[in-house]
Amino acid sequence: TKSFKCSLTKKQNGQMAKNKLISFLYQLLLFHRLTRTEATIQSPNRIGHIPVPTFLNRVRGGNNLSSSLVENQLSSENITSENMTDIKIVFSDIDGTLVHYDQEIGPDDDIIRLPTSSTGLKALISAKTLGKCQELRRKGVFLVLVSGGRTTTIFDRLPFLPLADAYCSEVGGRIFYPVKEPTREGDLVITPHPYTNAREEDLEPFSLKEDLEWRARMEEFVGKEGYQGVEPWDYKSGTNITAFERKGALWDLAQSFLNDGCVIDAKGYASSFRVSRSKNKSMSNETFQAMLDMKCPDGLDKSVNLGSIDFYPKMSGKRNCCFYLAQRFLQSTDEEVLSKHAVCMCDDDNDLEMAHACKHAYLPSIASESMAQAAEKSKDKFTLTEQGTVAKTAATEAAIDILLGIVTYGKWQNTTQNE
Repeated sequence: TKSFKCSLTKKQNGQMAKNKLISFLYQLLLFHRLTRTEATIQSPNRIGHIPVPTFLNRVRGGNNLSSSLVENQLSSENITSENMTDIKIVFSDIDGTLVHYDQEIGPDDDIIRLPTSSTGLKALISAKTLGKCQELRRKGVFLVLVSGGRTTTIFDRLPFLPLADAYCSEVGGRIFYPVKEPTREGDLVITPHPYTNAREEDLEPFSLKEDLEWRARMEEFVGKEGYQGVEPWDYKSGTNITAFERKGALWDLAQSFLNDGCVIDAKGYASSFRVSRSKNKSMSNETFQAMLDMKCPDGLDKSVNLGSIDFYPKMSGKRNCCFYLAQRFLQSTDEEVLSKHAVCMCDDDNDLEMAHACKHAYLPSIASESMAQAAEKSKDKFTLTEQGTVAKTAATEAAIDILLGIVTYGKWQNTTQNE
């Protein structure tokens, strides 16, 4: 039998005793879920489709199941402390965070398969993840999905992703908001895929409206040409402009790589491009490493995502995108708005700036050595919810459960979000 301890001996005033009892009940519920015996991964030394270095087990606490992360994050002291109250917005990466790969599906798992990506990846998401994300939003928390993926892939995946207050693609280079009606003829209409326990309003069709102010900032470095064929109304047309036909500092860099024989991926992107090791088989390891270590031209930046290098305007990037949206949604000019009111869920190198800027980061998996090192170095800033057999979709659900507990029993509630 499993034992679970919770002390109610501190601060014996009525309110604190009540808070501790609520925390205990919530911990007990989540602990029961975390200690399910069914395995959800093929091997304890794999995360997603990326082999995990042995040293990552130090971050994960080894392969032994531990509920300490739940106890630490859901203790009544943490719930009521200044450190974890006032959560108003949650930013979430997609690949390796909300959706996963290479997961064994048990007979009792309620799993939805996403369309195969343009690179052949087959992702899945759990119905519980979709439902819990909507619970967060119904509690007044803004939810924003922030991906390094190409915009066209995000468009195709939207029916299978959680409803959100904003969707960001291309490492934050593009921002879209859900709207009830199409903004023009031929516009994309997204019909959410049904899932267990979904409410009627969770399955209502919607369209997208791009943030043109944010887009105008990007155009200084990426021009306007590359948006053709990557709009909600024309992305199925196959008219995406090649990198050589685009103007701006980002595409000058892309063209220099192409002239050197490098293979770049700009299809489905308008404000970034990707260099994949797998598509540059003739490139030496030293050359690829030099590209990883290179200093970008003024105004540009790079990060690693799924083992590839993404290049984009420096004013883009997940951290800057999140800061812009946090100020917009919360109607704030506070420069510390992310560290005061935002948390994130993430897993990879291109999430690091966002993770450090937010109040706290929850990691359902770890996809890069840099993220593993950050989590090991700043254990008070990062919580890894992958523990033992709790992995992939189960680890995502655990992360959202923690956030639901904090939001439910914290002091902040937004009652005006949908007004």
